[in-house]
Amino acid sequence: MLEFGSFDVGAGTVLLVRGASGAGKSTLLHLLTGVLPLAREAGTVSIAATEIAGLSVARRDQLRPFVVGWMPQRLCLIETLTVRENVLLPLALAGKSDVEGRRRADELLRTLDIEMLAARRPVAISVGAIVCICAANAGNTSQDLKTGYIVGATPIYQQIGLAIGVVTSAFVIGMTVLYMHQVFGIGSKDVAAPQATLMATLIQGLLSQNLPWGLVLVGVFISITLELCGIHSLSFAVGAYLPIATTAPIFLGGLVRWWVERKTGVTQDSDISAGTLFSSGLIAGGSLAGILFAVLVGLQQKGINVLPALQSIGNAVPFLHDEAGMGHVFGAGLFLALAVILARAGQRSMD
Repeated sequence: MLEFGSFDVGAGTVLLVRGASGAGKSTLLHLLTGVLPLAREAGTVSIAATEIAGLSVARRDQLRPFVVGWMPQRLCLIETLTVRENVLLPLALAGKSDVEGRRRADELLRTLDIEMLAARRPVAISVGAIVCICAANAGNTSQDLKTGYIVGATPIYQQIGLAIGVVTSAFVIGMTVLYMHQVFGIGSKDVAAPQATLMATLIQGLLSQNLPWGLVLVGVFISITLELCGIHSLSFAVGAYLPIATTAPIFLGGLVRWWVERKTGVTQDSDISAGTLFSSGLIAGGSLAGILFAVLVGLQQKGINVLPALQSIGNAVPFLHDEAGMGHVFGAGLFLALAVILARAGQRSMD
């Protein structure tokens, strides 16, 4: 147990309390902040010249928001409130006006760089992440076990490999996503994240019981109509909520595949066709290029000027930056050349 005599902690002083688990560190902090009552015979605690041992619970609660910053060991956010409302709650308890409270809450959210999460509920953010991870692991496991059965793999070793892959990918992807958020802000105009926004909107609407069910039912009936017409409703839905800048290249890629299949007379249903493998490389390359750009921007924000040297190369051909004319023509030409290369790669045989 912790044992100590009288001590003072002055303004601006940093005090570290150390001790074994169960020694009473948390209890001491609870007593010092008035969260727990202190018996008079056990000693006294004064905060800002105010003796708190003889104060009532209500009086201690009124005093604490003004003189103590208290951070619990576990998450104590109110799940039914938004992130902004969780920040506003202690300010309201401290007697701040609505205007002053909102100003300070928005200032704190900007400082922590989580403004884009202000309207989200903690439970919606957490549940959305859990659902996404569970769905991804379930799909991966089912596909892996089916493939393993075909090639004669041992399920236990597959599960071990999956566990290693999940832990490794969680670390790598987690660090990458956190870095991308630090540099650009996921959910901002630079990184819109439409899929994540859609999932968060649905989960938040379900938990708060204010989901616009009329729109949901309209979407259900549209999907049924599309299926009856022989159109894949999922593909239609994805194209409906993704921005045109994302769906247009997908549509053009579909045209390239249609042309390749028509020219060769062979329907490429296999996931290991030459065109599919080439396209997968383009997707991976685009993702890696985006991460590399984020690294360069992050270095720029830290004062390491790498981008100007690379931008000078682009400035050597200024007509590429002409958004009114040649820039668009040259960009379309590069995209057309890439489509031709993809079409030629798709016609190759994997035999």
